[in-house]
Amino acid sequence: MLDDLGAETEAYAAYLNARRGMLDSYEQTLIEEDLGKARAEMERAWLEAKPVRETR
Repeated sequence: MLDDLGAETEAYAAYLNARRGMLDSYEQTLIEEDLGKARAEMERAWLEAKPVRETR
């Protein structure tokens, strides 16, 4: 699971650091969608790697 977290974090970082100045509006929309998906996958992997304990 930690491997998934590392991979998803790296993918998210790659999208954050991607060059954007050379994209047209359609390509910019696509990269923003991919960035959102990468962030969601990173968050999912983090939650799976660090489950929340239930308290009573």
